[in-house]
Amino acid sequence: MKGVREYIDRHGNHFTRQLVEDIVSLKWSVDDIVSSAQRQVYYNVTGSTEGDMAYITQWLYDTDGWPKTDSKRGCIDRMLWFIGNYEVGSHFFCSWLFRTARENKGFDFTPYI
Repeated sequence: MKGVREYIDRHGNHFTRQLVEDIVSLKWSVDDIVSSAQRQVYYNVTGSTEGDMAYITQWLYDTDGWPKTDSKRGCIDRMLWFIGNYEVGSHFFCSWLFRTARENKGFDFTPYI
């Protein structure tokens, strides 16, 4: 994976907004997700980015959530739980990175550095 070390040096184990928009077909826009989340009180203890928030929200929608969530409100509520949980940390980015490497997709991170 070209540029992965530089990407992680710069952004840590987090999705940037541009990266998530390029790798995931989002049901709701990043702005819509962030705006909806801002209407609630939450603590971002994992240092999650807007990209992380969008990726997690879409993951919850695509996988029928945890527990099942099929509405924007339900997905955002669950996403806020994840970003407020120290134990989750960078799980989503690392999981995506591992899957991408395992599938030999040869992803190029240089446009996101």
